[in-house]
Amino acid sequence: MSRMSRSTFCLISVLVASLAILPASLSAATLSVPTAKQVQKAMNLQSQNNLAEAAAILESLNSGSSYDRAFADRMLGAIYWQQGNTLKAINALMSAEKSGALNPEEMRSAQRMLADLLLIQTRYSEALTRYYPLVADTQTTDKEAGEIWFRIAQAQYQNKQAGKALDAVKRHLKLSPASVSAYP
Repeated sequence: MSRMSRSTFCLISVLVASLAILPASLSAATLSVPTAKQVQKAMNLQSQNNLAEAAAILESLNSGSSYDRAFADRMLGAIYWQQGNTLKAINALMSAEKSGALNPEEMRSAQRMLADLLLIQTRYSEALTRYYPLVADTQTTDKEAGEIWFRIAQAQYQNKQAGKALDAVKRHLKLSPASVSAYP
């Protein structure tokens, strides 16, 4: 596995895991009952790595609720990413974001996935416009902010903005100090 594909795989795994650990009651309480049933089926299929069927269920949802559609689009973004279909993942996440219907935690998750996908696609300036609001958000933990500052540093470096990249690295290190262990 190449270095980029290994890091991409790790990033996908972390993001999909974070999507999966959302409390079911939080999502199901605001989803319509028929949609919640379909989402549960899709989650079960996704956990069994049956991504094509999971995507098909979510794509076929016909709810009139903007929240239902946004939630399904956010899930589709993660599934398409797992399938390696980055452009479809970006479009689904942009749709979820544009709806404005997700709760704040879900919106941050969608925006983070979208920023990470844009970074992977070498769309550095677009990624940066999505990362900066995330680090400014008071709900972002120090750990997550540290990770985001690292991504900002990567994007700034790729944009040939070494000074900004160095500033971002400093912020990353302040929030995520390196740990060194001594060997006996």
